[in-house]
Amino acid sequence: MKTPKVWNIYNNDFEFTYAPPKPDGDPWGILLKSRMDEDKIRCQAWKEEVNNILIFAGLFSAVVTAFVTESYKTLQPDPDSAIVDLLSRIAARLDNPLDEVSPIANVPSFSPPPSYIRVNILWFLSLILSLTTVLVGIITLQWLREYQ
Repeated sequence: MKTPKVWNIYNNDFEFTYAPPKPDGDPWGILLKSRMDEDKIRCQAWKEEVNNILIFAGLFSAVVTAFVTESYKTLQPDPDSAIVDLLSRIAARLDNPLDEVSPIANVPSFSPPPSYIRVNILWFLSLILSLTTVLVGIITLQWLREYQ
């Protein structure tokens, strides 16, 4: 009577009683191919989504930039009001040339209203977040290109 062999890790020629059939070709290659196909499909979907986000973020940044440039003007003093003030003083002196020379009053310092400041903070924050989204999208596309 034949004694059964005891299995150990170093015995490579051990015959299993109910061994699974050996696949044709390299089993790791078959598994790798299926994983690579799934990764390729997933990366393609991610690329399309990131490209769509980049398009939207780019258009959004362009629109917000237009609003930022117009809104930023409200934070600065209006140069026309200073010119109008000086011209009115010149006109007043021309009307009464014999009057004593009155000293030119200092123009009050300009301080924008707090609501303008808050609105501009939100516009700039929106622009910064949009440009950050574009940066992350570009880095993601580079990573996906390198991954494949």
